[in-house]
Amino acid sequence: MGETEEELQNSCCDQAQNSSAISLLPAMAVILSLISQESTSRMTRSHWLYCQDCERSSGRDKGNCKEPRSLIITLLCTLIGLLLLPLHINSSDPDPLQDFCVADLKAPMSVNGFPCKPEAEVTSGDFFFDGLSKEGNTTNIFGWSVTTANVLAFPGLNSLGISMNRVDFAPGGLNPPHSHPRATETGVVIEGTLLVGFVTTSNVFHSKVLTAGQMFVVPRGLVHFQLNVGVVKALIFTAFNSHLPGSAVLPTTLFASSPSIPDDVLTKAFQVGDDVIDNIKSKFSS
Repeated sequence: MGETEEELQNSCCDQAQNSSAISLLPAMAVILSLISQESTSRMTRSHWLYCQDCERSSGRDKGNCKEPRSLIITLLCTLIGLLLLPLHINSSDPDPLQDFCVADLKAPMSVNGFPCKPEAEVTSGDFFFDGLSKEGNTTNIFGWSVTTANVLAFPGLNSLGISMNRVDFAPGGLNPPHSHPRATETGVVIEGTLLVGFVTTSNVFHSKVLTAGQMFVVPRGLVHFQLNVGVVKALIFTAFNSHLPGSAVLPTTLFASSPSIPDDVLTKAFQVGDDVIDNIKSKFSS
């Protein structure tokens, strides 16, 4: 929610992380095909010799000799299992291989994060952050403010697979529908009364009104929102299983992108006229 444009560079990280595993699949297919052909050829030769021996010794017809296909299937299944063992699947950012990796924000972002700052340059201040102690400014069209504590604001989080946000709401304020492409979100209400909801990929809407001390969870990538339904301000703290979860806020994504999405696309998608789309876009013009 509310990350800078720099984090868009990280959108390729998930793809890059899995590309090495995906690239093995064609090679696996070729290897399995060759092994299968070789195994079948050898077994067929052995089977033919066996049947010839059967015919000479007992007069049995070769048609009664059955090809040992079960052995081929067993061999292929074993090979598939062995080849799949090295493939690594992550439910969140991969575990670090060192105590810490304080981000060097001056260096270009690489796969899965920033390069580590030289340990000699690391200070105690890299592991502490007071940004979430300050109330955000909710004077905007949504009556809402988000303060991020991701790797861009808190370099000590780099490679640790965790981050947090503070979200402030004016009375009636809305954290508009949005999604986090790289993380699951969990949150706790600190004060106020909020309607929290999300929509599944099956288009099922789940929601509940929460008060102080109650928690929620939103699975990774699903569209969700929080609305202050109380008469006083509200506050929540959220946490993510990524040091840079990313955020796609639907209203600004659809109506304030740069360059803008063609009106023909939006009028067709929402089944409205150009005047409606232009009116909505004007609400987000800077």
